[in-house]
Amino acid sequence: MNNKGQIFLKHFSYNTLSTLVAMLIQVLTILVVAKQIETETFGYWQLYIFYASYIGLFHFGWCDGLYLNFGGFKLKDLPRKWIKNNFIKYTIVETSLSFFFFASSFFYLEGPLKLVGISYAITLFLTNIRNYLFSMMQATNQMDLFAQTNLIDRLVYLVFIIGLLTTHHTQLIWLLSVDMIARFISLMYAIYQTRQKLSRISEVVNETVAPQGRVILKSGLQLLFSNLAGGLLIGIVRLMIKSGYNIETFGIVSLVISVSNLVIFFINGVSVVVFPFLKTLKTSDLADIYVPLKRIFTLLTALLLVGYFPLYGIIYIWLPNYRIALPILNVLYPLFLFEGQLSLLATSYLKAYREEKGLFMVNTAMLFVVSLVSYVSVFFFHSLSLTFGTLLMVYMLRLWLCEYLLKNHLTTNPFRVNGWQTMMLMVYLLMSVVPNKWLGLLGYIFLLGLSLPYLKREMQQTWQRLKEVSHEAV
Repeated sequence: MNNKGQIFLKHFSYNTLSTLVAMLIQVLTILVVAKQIETETFGYWQLYIFYASYIGLFHFGWCDGLYLNFGGFKLKDLPRKWIKNNFIKYTIVETSLSFFFFASSFFYLEGPLKLVGISYAITLFLTNIRNYLFSMMQATNQMDLFAQTNLIDRLVYLVFIIGLLTTHHTQLIWLLSVDMIARFISLMYAIYQTRQKLSRISEVVNETVAPQGRVILKSGLQLLFSNLAGGLLIGIVRLMIKSGYNIETFGIVSLVISVSNLVIFFINGVSVVVFPFLKTLKTSDLADIYVPLKRIFTLLTALLLVGYFPLYGIIYIWLPNYRIALPILNVLYPLFLFEGQLSLLATSYLKAYREEKGLFMVNTAMLFVVSLVSYVSVFFFHSLSLTFGTLLMVYMLRLWLCEYLLKNHLTTNPFRVNGWQTMMLMVYLLMSVVPNKWLGLLGYIFLLGLSLPYLKREMQQTWQRLKEVSHEAV
């Protein structure tokens, strides 16, 4: 394998390991905290986490535009003077927004919601400043620094959470404070490391590659709204559950969503390596390897579905107060696997081919469908199973529509891989409703094993093509 392939594998492996560790920390934190605190407090804590997941909306595409325009650059080739001036403007905007949310929460909210709002305002500033640095790291393939910063954030958070639980400081204000402290420490680390790396580079940098501000915002806004529309597919459902049920129900459902969503956290953490790498490939190679990569991720999806069965058992035994959410876990879990496959592969390709507009249209159309169906199922039928079952079908359809956008760019039809994936999803859904989960697990593994001859042949073809591309790449 050539040097480019070796660098990609190094970054991919490093980022995968650090993201896996961060994901396990997050799972442990959610499960332990849910066991120790009241369901109402847990609900408000989950509400803060839910709102915090949409903080990226308030960089207005600034970070996404940087990521798109500088993807594939080396750190030494960045227009440093432009980056510095742009960062100052960005910081002023984020500071103003943070102050606005802080003041609004302080004067207009009451009780736990005031605390959630003030914490959100502080978190907005810390997170979005860090997101600017993350965009630079990802675009210039500084994946070691990106992974280290993320890992430090979660490790600090875990240490503080353990401290709170052992000293019985489980009030909402403490839970929110330690999250903000962890984000602050990781931000300081990112700033220090970025300054150190830039200080080692010669001052002679080509400033002519600096794009105009409106170009950054235009391209970034398209991707931002596309990501927002995609993220709101599950977000709009959670907002309707918050309105149609009480905060305790919101917290219980959010627990299942959060644990399942960690699959996305893991896959998104890995996917940041893919886009900068794709930008360095020749167009012919880029078109050739989509289907081989899709085969790998389709197999990964089928294997990860096994995780539903132990997850069901953990929640059933460890958190009996949250068992009422278990009937929706079997459709929530694969939902996030489809989302992960979209984020890791299809979206990375659409960004590489600059199809942000098409991605936005697909996500917006699906958001309209989900909003309509969720409103009917929550407020008329009062059925969470119907809500999330429909959502699973929408996620599948969204993946296929995005692949339709890619069809003309690729040398091989990606849809022929979907048949096996759909079949295994049906097998999984059938086995997941078996009352005895051990029998369901064994049945799914057995039927997955029957596909081994097919999978072996497909993986051999995939590996051969990827080796050819790694040797052909310049």
